[in-house]
Amino acid sequence: MFKKTLPGSAASFMQIQVTTAQMRSRALEGIHAAKKHGKKMVKLDFVELAIMGKKVGFGQVIAMIDKMIGALKTEQAEDDDKKAYCNKEFDKADDEKKILERKVSDAETAIADAKSSVATLIDEIKETKAAIVELDGEVAIATMQRQAENAEFKKLMEENGAAMALIGMAKKRLNKFYNPKMALLQAGSFAAENMDSEEVANYEAAVKANRGAQGVIQMLTTLEGDLDKEMVIAATEDKNAQKAYEQAMADAKEKRTADAKLLEDKEGAKSDADAAVQTNVDAKTAAGKELQGTKDYIMTLHADCDWILQYYDTRKEARADEIDALGKAKDVLNGADYSFLQLSTKHRRLRR
Repeated sequence: MFKKTLPGSAASFMQIQVTTAQMRSRALEGIHAAKKHGKKMVKLDFVELAIMGKKVGFGQVIAMIDKMIGALKTEQAEDDDKKAYCNKEFDKADDEKKILERKVSDAETAIADAKSSVATLIDEIKETKAAIVELDGEVAIATMQRQAENAEFKKLMEENGAAMALIGMAKKRLNKFYNPKMALLQAGSFAAENMDSEEVANYEAAVKANRGAQGVIQMLTTLEGDLDKEMVIAATEDKNAQKAYEQAMADAKEKRTADAKLLEDKEGAKSDADAAVQTNVDAKTAAGKELQGTKDYIMTLHADCDWILQYYDTRKEARADEIDALGKAKDVLNGADYSFLQLSTKHRRLRR
């Protein structure tokens, strides 16, 4: 009769009672497993007490388990969001850190280049100034030399002019002194046969004196020619020297103008390089501050995220185990509740 009445071949009233107790025990095993794998949760303790108790229905326990499973899933979603947020922020901060480090490095390179340019320009400015001073010195020396040469030329011309004037006077004096004798000689050449002995003696003396005078006059004439030649050469040399001096002064003026312009350009370039140094120093300082702020933010991220990133997989696995254990406990309790309902039906059948 029992076999024909009950739906299961091994079912009986006593077996159903034992099955309910077993279901409680199995549900408790699931709760214990959840407590073992997961973090300590006070609600699990309450679920455990509710399962162990006789007065709380399985429906209430199942509701508690559903609530806990929902809370675990919410926590897992929060961990997922937190992990995604942390990874995103770490990537973003790391990219920003690299950009700022590059800015700092570029600013340092620019500072070094600008300082090198400043040092080079300082040397070039010194060299240009020295070249201008040297050129001015050469101009002054050349001017003094030209003035001295011109003064010497003028002195030579003056002295040679005076000498030629004296020579001219001497020649005039000689010609004046010897002119009567020259007349006598000229007369004697035509009437020598008509001269008496005294006239012949005077004629011979005049010829002799005239020969000596002509030698002196010739010497003076030669000296006069030499002086004139020297004056012509000196005038030509002074003219050429003056022309060369004027050309040198024109070239020096052009070079000094170019050097002055070059000096002005280099001083302007140095000012620009100094400004570039300061600009890049400011840029480095600003980038350095931003970089430090980013590093501080990364440290904050580490403080906020390292733990969740380190234990994310462990927490996820433990939470999955909890959910699985709670799910199994819920399934057990659902089965126990169903068995209990079957127990009531079968009990009524049995009574009938």
